[in-house]
Order: sequence, then structure tokens, then C-alpha cells
Amino acid sequence: MIDIACFTSGDDVFVHWRSDATITGCLGFALYRERNGKTACLDNYIGFSGDNAKSPQPSGVWPLQRYRWVDHLVDAGDEVSYRVVARIKSGTGLADGPKSPWSTTLTVGPGSPIGVYFNRGIVASQWVSRLLGGGDHTLLNQKLTKAIETPGNPVRNALSGYARTQMLTLLGDAKSAGHDIYASIYELNDPELIDALLALGKRAHVILSNGSKKRISHTNPAQYTDGNKDSRARLLGKVDLHDRLVVDDHLSHHKFLVTCDGTAPISVWTGSTNWSETGLCTQANNGLLIDDRDIADAFLRQWKRLKKAGNDYPQSLLTADDTPTKKQVGGADVTVYFAPTTDGRDLEAARTLLKAAEQGVLFLMFNPGPKNTLLTTILELQQQTDPELYIRGVVNQDPGGAKAPVLRYGPEKSGVPLGKEVVLPAAIETSFDNWIPELRKLAKGFAMVHSKVVVIDPFGAKPVLITGSHNLGPKASASNDDNLVIVEGDAAAAQAHACVIMSAYDTYHWREYVQLSAATNKPNRGTHLANGSSWQQRYADAAGKREIGFWFGS
Repeated sequence: MIDIACFTSGDDVFVHWRSDATITGCLGFALYRERNGKTACLDNYIGFSGDNAKSPQPSGVWPLQRYRWVDHLVDAGDEVSYRVVARIKSGTGLADGPKSPWSTTLTVGPGSPIGVYFNRGIVASQWVSRLLGGGDHTLLNQKLTKAIETPGNPVRNALSGYARTQMLTLLGDAKSAGHDIYASIYELNDPELIDALLALGKRAHVILSNGSKKRISHTNPAQYTDGNKDSRARLLGKVDLHDRLVVDDHLSHHKFLVTCDGTAPISVWTGSTNWSETGLCTQANNGLLIDDRDIADAFLRQWKRLKKAGNDYPQSLLTADDTPTKKQVGGADVTVYFAPTTDGRDLEAARTLLKAAEQGVLFLMFNPGPKNTLLTTILELQQQTDPELYIRGVVNQDPGGAKAPVLRYGPEKSGVPLGKEVVLPAAIETSFDNWIPELRKLAKGFAMVHSKVVVIDPFGAKPVLITGSHNLGPKASASNDDNLVIVEGDAAAAQAHACVIMSAYDTYHWREYVQLSAATNKPNRGTHLANGSSWQQRYADAAGKREIGFWFGS
């Protein structure tokens, strides 16, 4: 018997299936999708060795030798269902074998009253390289830089995804309704977002940070390095603008937006997405829209505290941050922590939930830091807990640095992975088979993965989502303006993030493997389909069963 299930990120659909036994002679699965009443066999991009057919081919011809797939070719509002059919070796061809039932129909969309939105900012992708017309890293970099600067450019629109459209919708709807918005912004240079703020005029109340560049000295006001200088000049006098120019180790790191009807809060947008071209387009980012007046009011009160604080961190701000806001929203328990706190209670709350994980933990992180972070807690769980715990994640960079790597062996980061559980971003750097070179990262943008997301037991009885602007380490907790949002009991929100995390993980895990193969002079494996049924064995051992069990909530 074959079981199948699917869920949506609001943008894509993640499909996973399992068989109750190894299927003799199975060379993989054909994956069929019913979309708005029309059925199609989805494509695979990897074929058999010696098969010179042009990529891609239907999965009935080039079967999927795995038990999960991400369908990127759907749109919000689509009604979709899926089934898989085993493809059995028969003479010189393939024949149908056991098949799953059709999965339960789902509607692609962001969810409510907690909406989840993502961009498509993984630039180390074949579709990005091909959309840009190919070339080496330098040429791709030049093409992409121009594309993301240009409103209406199809590459920009594709990469920014629903995160950008939702941010513009929120600002546009506020203008149409005569609402006010209150935003605290770390980085701002995106032309469409700046224009949308300007269109609101004095109904846009904006606290604008100095970004990653900051004022050098309190004693000499002339010593500024302002990462938002040009955007600040455009907004000055046209919106209700307030500077928050912080110094030393502080970052005014929020990216939130509160919509208000007069003085009454309606909803709040938060997450990891900076209001910048790179934040929208070239980094993996997320957004969370909470349609709840009380949670929105908590962010509005924080906005007012930040305005009052000016460029400083008075004790009154830290004291207020030590009290989280808790509210039930749509049946889920939502807790909001603001940083900086006096004692790291935001991280401690998250650690408590991590240590209670029963099935697994998935995550995307930028750079939480080398010690006492949620990443180190997860790595400790990986080493110390019941081996049934399933852990997968991507970190933008080794948080320990080259001299003290956390995720790599050796003093010079030899490229040997610590384990398959955690990977760093990687790209295809040279052509082979049907693969062409990809961008490693944009020259003007430091991050490839900028999300700050942890998901615990998304298919279990107690799903948990942890996200916000918070980098999930002690520096954010003690020094930065940040928010950490914990959502307990919203399966759809947790599963949507699980879909995005695993899509990023699969992308980078395989590319890291290709790089490692090249570095050790081993031939690239995994670039062709196996000609027998032995590929199923990796799902038959304890680790494979744990993986499949996780996706089915067991």
C-alpha cells in the first residue's frame, strides 16, 4: 500500500508519500497532479545514464527516485490533488505498478488569521540561471543586480514572490482605506516599497534605522555611517519620519508594519524580510501577517517605546521588553517577545519548546552566533536526544567563523560536512550534464539564507513555529531591537514553513555534495537515475524510516 499527503507553503506544494514495503523492480514513481480539474504528469529533471532525451521529461519516463517532491508550478487559489504510481522495469521499458490514492484536495494560499508569505530568493538555482540567460558568476551577478533594481522586471517579480506582493498590498490597502501604518525598518532601499510609503504621506509613521552601518560616536554627532542615507532623504518631510541611529553593538533590526484604523490597530506584518532589493529578491526570507488587534497593539506599543527612546536604550525599554504578550489567535497560542531583554527569557522560552520536541526540528538561520544560540541547542539535541528525532536545517554561514568552526571539521573549513542534518548554502559552479553554473551570492548582498525560522513537530499534536526578526542568538536577545514570535498549535503555519525549509535544505544539501565530490576528486554521483530498484534502500534503514515517519506525523 502507498500513502500520500501534501501541504502548501502558500506558494508551493510539498508532496510526500510512503510504501509499506520495498517494491520489487521499482525504478521510481510517476507523480500526477490534478490542478483545477486538469490532470498532468509532473516532470523530472534527472534521467537515466545514456538517455540523451532533452531535460525535463515526464516522471512517468524519468521516475522520481525519492519519496517527496516540491511542486513549484502552482499559484495561489489553485485547488490541487496528487497521486504517485510506481514505475516497474519491464523488458526494455517501464510499466505501472502499485499506486497511491489521490491526496486530499487542498487550496494553495497563505492561511488566516496567521498568514505566511515567502519570497523565492534562493539564487543558487537552475531556473534563476536560465531565466537570466546563463553565463559565469560575474555575468550572472551583473544581470541579477540590474534585474532586481528594476520594478516590473520578470526576474525581480519571480524572486520576490508573494512576500513583495503582500507588502505592497498592505501599503496599498492602507492608502485606499485611509488607514495609518506604523513601521520600524532596519534596511530600506527598495524602489516600490519606498514609493508605497511616500504615497501614504503623513499617514506613514516610520522609524528608520541606520541599518548595518551605524553612528560611530555619541560624542561626535557628525560621525555617522548611515546605510539608509539615500532612502532617509527621500522620505524626509514627506512621511512622519523618526530616526533611530544606534551605536556600538546595537542594531535596530525590526522589519514590522502595523496597520491602524485611526488609532486602533488592525494587523501586524513581521518576519525576516528587509525592505530592500536584496531582502526581497536574493535572500531566502519569510513574512508573517497576524490579523489580530491585540497582537498588533503589542507591536504598536513597541513602536511608540522605540520612538520615545530615540537613539538610546533606556532601562524603561528593557523593562517593558521583559514582559511578553500572549494571545490566542484562531485557536493557536501566540507569544510575542521584544528584544533587548535583561535576561534572555525570549531564547529560554524557545529552548524549552525545543527540548520538548517529540518528532523533529527544522530550521533556517542567518547567523545566530557561535555560542548559547538556538542552533547550538539544536545541535545538542542532535547529539543527545532519542535518535528518533528528525533534524534538518540550513545556516547561511558557519557561525563560529574560519578559526572556530561550529559546522565544519578542521581549522580551515575543509568542506567536510559535520553531518547531513545541517548544511551551508552552496551552488553549482561549473557545467556538467544538464546543469549550468549558478550564482553563489549577489555581490551587493551578504546573505543567501536570511530567514530566522524554527519549526518543531509540524505534523504532531503540538506544532510550534518560532520566527520574527530575531537572529536566534544571545546578541539579538541582549543588544538589538528585535521581535520573536512563537506560534503554538497552528499546524498550517508550521507545515508551510516546513515546506520552505525542506525545499531550501534539498537545494543546498545536493549542491554541497557536488562541491564535496569535486573537492575530493570523486565523480559526481546522483546526477543520473539508478537503473535498478536499490535506490529504495536508503529509505529502508533506521534513518530513512525516521525521515518518512516524520513527514507522516509518527
